[in-house]
Amino acid sequence: MALPWLSVVIPADNGQAFLDAALQSLLRQRAGDGIEIIAVDDGSCDETLAILTGYSRRLPIRSERLPHSGNWVIGTNVGLSLARGKYACFLHQDDRWCDNRLQTLRSLADQHPQIPLLIHPSWYVDASGARVGRLSCPVRANGGLVDAAELVHGLLIQCFLTTCAPVFRMDVVRETGDLDETLWYSADWEFWLRLAGVAGAVLHPERLCEFRLHRASQTSVRAIDPNDLQRQHDEVLSRHLPRAVEHGPDSMVARLANFSAKTNVGLSAWRNHDGRRIRSLVPDVLRLGPIGIWRYMNSSRITERAISRLRAGLRRTAEGYRDVKLEAPVSRDKARAGISGAVETGCLS
Repeated sequence: MALPWLSVVIPADNGQAFLDAALQSLLRQRAGDGIEIIAVDDGSCDETLAILTGYSRRLPIRSERLPHSGNWVIGTNVGLSLARGKYACFLHQDDRWCDNRLQTLRSLADQHPQIPLLIHPSWYVDASGARVGRLSCPVRANGGLVDAAELVHGLLIQCFLTTCAPVFRMDVVRETGDLDETLWYSADWEFWLRLAGVAGAVLHPERLCEFRLHRASQTSVRAIDPNDLQRQHDEVLSRHLPRAVEHGPDSMVARLANFSAKTNVGLSAWRNHDGRRIRSLVPDVLRLGPIGIWRYMNSSRITERAISRLRAGLRRTAEGYRDVKLEAPVSRDKARAGISGAVETGCLS
């Protein structure tokens, strides 16, 4: 049997509300052969497994089940360890592919086999699936190619790649390592930075996936502690800012990256009705100066991100979120030991 060219990893956790739409978007792909779908369920207690079983008659789905951890990164890494494709990508249960995504990216991979990372901009959709905005890729491409320095510097200032957008070569992942399971909020950002530093990327200009903004996403529910969010941002920057010099000097990248991280944490706190961190940013804004502010606005895509979230109505009340008790993630070894086994779920009530 021929190996698939693409492995699609779907980490699932009580996904019955949106999983059907995600799988339907795979069914609609033209040139849909040559892929495998690896769904890793995080001990769901809803109809997630039944939905996956139903679609297995129409899609090449392999389903695995783990003990509940509440950490999407663990399931993602298990999926990557099972991937047989030359390339892989992520599709979260609440996101969707545009109809021509698979055909477009396969053609792009065939044209640029030496580049290990394929990227594109994304649509934002709300809980109902209506498009509420867009997220652009603020990098310069020469003939569709983005060099490593341009991409790394841009990603340090802001992760402008939604989780469902990149496609990457698995041989590079095996060399550079899988996602960091301690970074439940920013693991994908750190992962894209590692891959970007290898050889840049190929940028396709069309928006080929839809990233859903809604209150029940795992990162939205868990993004309650601003100190933990700041820790994760700081950890990513401490790893990759020193390496950025290797890709070419840019005296303003470090200042913009740190300011952007503080802004992202402040906005998250504001959505939980804590405006102190946003107000504390005023001196930092003044220190950036006109050029720094302009570059931050362009590189962070703050306007696109903010308007899309306002349209999606994501400034939630804090009621029902502050008292949620989340289990500490289980270890990777324990998660692997539970694959396909009978496990107890840890579903949130």
